[in-house]
Amino acid sequence: MILGLTKSIVVIDAETCSPVDLRTEGSGKYWANPRTRVLMLGYDTPTNPYPNLQEPHKEDLTSLYELAKLPPDQLMFAAYNAAFDRQALKRIGIDTPINKWLDIMLLAYSLCFSGRLDDVLTQFDVGVKKNKDGTRLINLFSKSLKPWYQYPDEWARFKQYCINDVAVERKLLNRCLLWLNQPQFQPQVKTVFEQWCTDIEINERGMPISKKLVKGALYVKQEEIKRILGIQKEITGVKNPNSRDQLLNWANHNYSHLPNLQAGTIRDAISKKEVTPAVEKVLQLRLEAGKASVKKFDALERMTVNGRLHNCYTTLGASRTGRAASRGLNVANLERPKLTPEGQKNAIALVKKGAIEALRLVYKEPVMTILGSIIRSSIEAPEGYGICSVDLKSIESVGLAWLSGCDCILDLFWEGKDTYKDFATKYYKIKYEDVTTEQRFFCKPPVLGCGYGASDNALIKYAKDNYNVDLTKPIAKSLVDTFRDYKEIPIFWNNLSNAAKNAVRNKGQNFFVYPIKEYSYSGKHTYKSWPRIIYYYDGTFLYCGLPSGRTIFYYKPEIRRHRVSPTYVVNDALMYWGKKQEEGGKWEFISTHGGMQAGNVTQATCRDIMYAGIKRIDEQYRDFVHIIGHTYDEIIALARLDEGKQAFESMKKAITTKEPWLDDRFYLACDGYYNEPAYKK
Repeated sequence: MILGLTKSIVVIDAETCSPVDLRTEGSGKYWANPRTRVLMLGYDTPTNPYPNLQEPHKEDLTSLYELAKLPPDQLMFAAYNAAFDRQALKRIGIDTPINKWLDIMLLAYSLCFSGRLDDVLTQFDVGVKKNKDGTRLINLFSKSLKPWYQYPDEWARFKQYCINDVAVERKLLNRCLLWLNQPQFQPQVKTVFEQWCTDIEINERGMPISKKLVKGALYVKQEEIKRILGIQKEITGVKNPNSRDQLLNWANHNYSHLPNLQAGTIRDAISKKEVTPAVEKVLQLRLEAGKASVKKFDALERMTVNGRLHNCYTTLGASRTGRAASRGLNVANLERPKLTPEGQKNAIALVKKGAIEALRLVYKEPVMTILGSIIRSSIEAPEGYGICSVDLKSIESVGLAWLSGCDCILDLFWEGKDTYKDFATKYYKIKYEDVTTEQRFFCKPPVLGCGYGASDNALIKYAKDNYNVDLTKPIAKSLVDTFRDYKEIPIFWNNLSNAAKNAVRNKGQNFFVYPIKEYSYSGKHTYKSWPRIIYYYDGTFLYCGLPSGRTIFYYKPEIRRHRVSPTYVVNDALMYWGKKQEEGGKWEFISTHGGMQAGNVTQATCRDIMYAGIKRIDEQYRDFVHIIGHTYDEIIALARLDEGKQAFESMKKAITTKEPWLDDRFYLACDGYYNEPAYKK
């Protein structure tokens, strides 16, 4: 059996056309449009590896129908981004179950590659590429909808392009199978395959979106931008204050140090108090007009079809952690409400009516801030239903403490205490009951931001970006030092780093990392036998085995001298090929360290706990709990109002049931709500 799933695999590639722009409007709207058509299908077969090419408008598809009838354990279809090709077959009348499909992209992502097909082919050194002429041919036939018979030579090239895609995808599939078809990896492939099937169901179910709220928000946004541009024009005198170049030129006549108009640059210039009042007002207005959260209303209007937003999740989309990547609407990254519950409710009602003047009269907050505050409420339950949500309490803090053996943090959770207040007792040297609300809030950034080895500079940025807390370098250093008094966690970083490096130096040997059982301030410590993390190097990948049984892969690791900054050099840095997030996801040779490894294993472990909860809900309660979305620590569902409480209790039970690989020390609890008209948190 291949991957423990099937005896045979047929690779399929579909070329389609539609008046809908797939990239900007999404595949949900793409396949909902009746003018979307399948132009051709390329596929290989178990008996003939050279790809077939068939055109549905003029050829009999009997052979493909016969392959589709075979059960998945006998034969599966495979494609890169298989959900798309599954819909293509459905459009021509071949309706197949989700578990009939194997996503080659999922397999590549399992090995911690990322991106589109061409990206992965390059990253994995497969030795083949997609036909470069494909973009031109797709623009001609798929986007411009030119009839095939008017361009016979180009059509012949397009057919060859489709055949080439099948061959390329087959080579990538075979390359992935060299590793993942090994017996030790088959169980995890089966698990992530099941998770992919569930995410496809969630994608197809879609999130219910309030058309009235989105329409009202877009009107309010448009009117507010007009007002903002009018004020900017009056102050600056420029012809078009919406022009980046014109506004930047004006600003630099008054503030000569502004290199660009990016949000971070503007905030930094304002915080330093080096701008004149006029420039500050104009820049603040630009920030308001360009709020990223408000722009999400445009995406919702553009991508929602029949009141639902589809295809929001890509399983294993985040390299190494394995978290799902979000498309269209990132629920995990939606702005939190800034209004009171009553204020939120009233604002939603006013925005739905497009009552912008009333918003300005009733609220002291800027209009764009109000729109950002209500973006979550765009996810609105249909009539007769309510939103149910459960989210795990402090799951990452618990996960890090459990993996490292930091019992003093775990004890806080079991005793019902607050980790931020506990940190405040250490930092301010006061009693737990004497910690003020302001002190507790000030201690949030170090508790949440220092667990993965953050430096003082990193904490300064984290605190500002996430909590609008300004830290000086000495204070940030003091906060970092205080966090590292949780001794087990820095030791965990060091042990992870040493184990990974030892594995790379000693190909074929296992190196283990255990949580600390006892710590002595003389520097000696003993270890618990469980949970454990395993590092192993096979000459191509460095494997990091998690307690859940899943493996994180690092491609082509090396230990070498690495210049981190002009003044800081690491002589034995662990490096590998991966995505450099801070440079737009560029694939290159990047470094890691114990703190980053702790982030990988902690977030990956917490992700596996979340997906186990999703699986239980989907298997045991799907008759009355309909999952519509999930984040790193939360599951969002629809339930009938008369079944809301039952759905909520069932979800709580499912998400807090421990997997066999979790021991009694792991604290698993959740909060949530049910029968709400719209999503909130």
